[in-house]
Amino acid sequence: QPRIDRAIAGLIDGYFADACGRRQVVFDKSRGWLEVIEPMERALGRPMRIITMVRDVRAIVASFEKLYQQRGLTFRREGEPEGAMHNVYTRADMTLSTEQVTGRSIERLLLALRAYHERLLMVPYPALTDDPHDTLTRIHDWLELPPFTYNPDHVEQITHEDDSFFGTDLHTIRPKVESAPCGPWKGVLPDDLCERIARDYAVINQRAAGPVIAGDQ
Repeated sequence: QPRIDRAIAGLIDGYFADACGRRQVVFDKSRGWLEVIEPMERALGRPMRIITMVRDVRAIVASFEKLYQQRGLTFRREGEPEGAMHNVYTRADMTLSTEQVTGRSIERLLLALRAYHERLLMVPYPALTDDPHDTLTRIHDWLELPPFTYNPDHVEQITHEDDSFFGTDLHTIRPKVESAPCGPWKGVLPDDLCERIARDYAVINQRAAGPVIAGDQ
């Protein structure tokens, strides 16, 4: 086990060596970190700090439903079983399946909240879009980083993803941070489906509607 831990630590050090050599702060956006907190802490010899963006699950499902309505049957997802896209209910179930990225990410978050909540900084999506200055200040304070002045009216996209598989662009970043619409699922998802998602994912939805909060608060 010690050899494996040293190998993991060496992989992390090597992967980020260039940035660390320039004394830069590195943010890695992988959704998988929540699943490997224990082995990573053992390898690195210190507690992890994970910034976790949370959004109302109804808004996430509605976002995928809008993509389907725009693309119709050409909208595909990896591992999609026969009949998964026949109606809005089966499409929602597909999105929330633990075999898909959204459902898998939710499952990881719920497990981390139970076992490692003190490692997390929960950042509600509306908090970031409504008040980016205050939210980013909270993030800097939690990470013990010096202050930095951001310009939410001028956002440059420096990363690019290949979305050709889906036939639609999923990663275009708008140049200005703007408040998210209230209840974006209204008129997109049926009321009974919204009620079910609100009930089943109440823990996440409550945090998505609250303030920026560290897990140990």
